[in-house]
Amino acid sequence: MKAMPYMIVMAAAVICAGCESESPYFDSQLGTASAHLVQAQTLDPAAAGNPPALAPAGADGQRIEAAVDNYHKDVPKQEQSVSRPIVFEVGGGGTGGG
Repeated sequence: MKAMPYMIVMAAAVICAGCESESPYFDSQLGTASAHLVQAQTLDPAAAGNPPALAPAGADGQRIEAAVDNYHKDVPKQEQSVSRPIVFEVGGGGTGGG
C-alpha cells in the first residue's frame, strides 16, 4: 500500500505531460481565425497602398454624404461627465485591529 501514493503521483505526471504537448500548437494558432476573417472580408487588400483617384462608380454626393452622416451617428460620443461620484471600497467594511 505504500506504493499507492507514488502511483497516483506518477499517473498525474503522465496526464499532465500528455496535456502539455498540445498547448504550444494551440498557442501558435492563436489569432489565425481572426486574421482569416479579415482577409476573407477585404475586397481589395492593395487599396490602402494604392487608393483610386476617383470615387467608386455609382457613388454620388448625396449617397456618400448619407453614408458619412450614418457613420458619424454610429461613432460614440466623447466622454461625458459622471453624474455621481465613483467610490471604491477596499476591504470587508469591518473594524480593524484584533
